[in-house]
Amino acid sequence: MILVKRSMMAISRYFNSRAFAVSVLAIILATAIYSMTTMTNAISIRDGLDVRYVFTQKKNVSDILNEQGIQTIKRDRVEFNGFSGKYGEITINRAFPLTITADGSRRELFVLGGTVKDAVAQAGITLGPDDIINLPLTKDAAENDNIVINRVQYRTFEKTEVIEHRVIDKESPLIRTGTSRRLSKGHDGEKVLTIQEKYIDGKLKETNILDERITKEAEESVMLRGAKVPESPLELPAEFALDDDGVPTNYKTVLTNQIATAYSCKPGMWGASGLPAVTGYVAVDPTVIPYGTKLYIATPDNKFVYGYCIAGDTGTGLRDGVINVDLMFDSYFESTLFGRKTVNIYILE
Repeated sequence: MILVKRSMMAISRYFNSRAFAVSVLAIILATAIYSMTTMTNAISIRDGLDVRYVFTQKKNVSDILNEQGIQTIKRDRVEFNGFSGKYGEITINRAFPLTITADGSRRELFVLGGTVKDAVAQAGITLGPDDIINLPLTKDAAENDNIVINRVQYRTFEKTEVIEHRVIDKESPLIRTGTSRRLSKGHDGEKVLTIQEKYIDGKLKETNILDERITKEAEESVMLRGAKVPESPLELPAEFALDDDGVPTNYKTVLTNQIATAYSCKPGMWGASGLPAVTGYVAVDPTVIPYGTKLYIATPDNKFVYGYCIAGDTGTGLRDGVINVDLMFDSYFESTLFGRKTVNIYILE
């Protein structure tokens, strides 16, 4: 009995001793350390170029970021696949703003990276094949980029235009000086133009003619203007200059009071001599005036001057002696204006 009593007293003294208190505290600390060790995880947080490593007992990504004082916005992308063992990784991709101007409006867009092309697609904008964009589509999108898209459209159509006919004034000794006569009326022509218009954002910027085809040729109008000029377009050689009376100063002979008539023919014709049948070449009797002879013809009073010409054709009336010379004119109308006249024929050479 005494032994039991002594044992109880010894136990009582131990529980009240410092050694007991230290033992209990050690057990509590060990338990706490064990609990913290088993409940704490290591994690790396990558936020752009900033990387930090922390320990946490939080399991939810939002709680972990809040614990570290890291704020995100709705457009940011936060990647966290949980813990593997005692370690985890959080990656934060920050959305940044840029602007896109297109179709008459300007909008702000937050993107997580990518190219300008990706940003345009994210904005739901479809680019046309001819549209203009101020930044290369392959360029990496950057914060505060201002992307501007100009819409380009083409309009192609046909248009008929009038080709105004020319009015040609032709001086002629056939009518009185100061008067005029219409030789040919002429008419306007037509052409069809294929036109392409370029519009940028609805505004006309450029017009080009892609094709032009004439559907009706214009025909010139010719007006005769009375003037004291020779009818022949051939220029009188210097050695056969005219005197003050309009008579050649150097000639072989002159045939006076000769009967002259007039004729015309289609373009491209040739005289009996093989010389061209055009104004300036006249028809003669080649037995009297050989082909190729250089002549000067005018009325005796010099009111009509055919001028310098060359013998190059003939005709029945000439060979029969009915007339002495037949003068070539550009048109039938002019030949009728001339009619029949008495002329002097100067044989020059």
